[in-house]
Amino acid sequence: MLQDNAVREQSGQPLIVANGFFPVPVPTGHLVEAYDSAGFDAMAMPFRLDDMMDVAIYAKHIAMAVRWLHDRSGRKVDIVGISMGGIAALFAVKHLGAARFVRTLVLAGSPIKGTPISSFGEWTCLFRKVGRQLSFESRLLKKLRERPLPEGPRYISVSGIFDLISPPSTSALEDAENYTLALQHHDLMFAPWVHRKIAKIILE
Repeated sequence: MLQDNAVREQSGQPLIVANGFFPVPVPTGHLVEAYDSAGFDAMAMPFRLDDMMDVAIYAKHIAMAVRWLHDRSGRKVDIVGISMGGIAALFAVKHLGAARFVRTLVLAGSPIKGTPISSFGEWTCLFRKVGRQLSFESRLLKKLRERPLPEGPRYISVSGIFDLISPPSTSALEDAENYTLALQHHDLMFAPWVHRKIAKIILE
């Protein structure tokens, strides 16, 4: 289900990192380590090409992982969804029943109102569907925004002042705690300091 480090004994608060769109696998160990250093037992969703092709498929895998980790640890799970990963995690919470197993959901640079680079999907048949799902007028994003946040989890949205892919105007989540940090979009995937800050926000 998850990466190999998921087999270790749980001792801290369980947390899942759901990375954003990338057409090939990228390292996630540095993100996991950032949360582990703050006292979490973190693990990353493994790269799946079908997740990168369809937000709903990614959401299904996140919902399965959350339930698996909840049952294994006996605790509600924190999720940090980066960019598209946050959209998929929100879909899992709102539409797939994952809310009852989630303690905190963080959307980190997640374009809930759409992203200006969604047109990238038109360049290739492989990613055309996800490109359309992340466009400004997509039915999927409209459906996500219209449905209320389920009771139970704490909701946090983190935006970057210098984020051109998912600026604060498109990533602020209504009825959530909204934070704006001095970061660019790629920092969310590659800069551990960002996730150490997010870990502090979760622990507040």
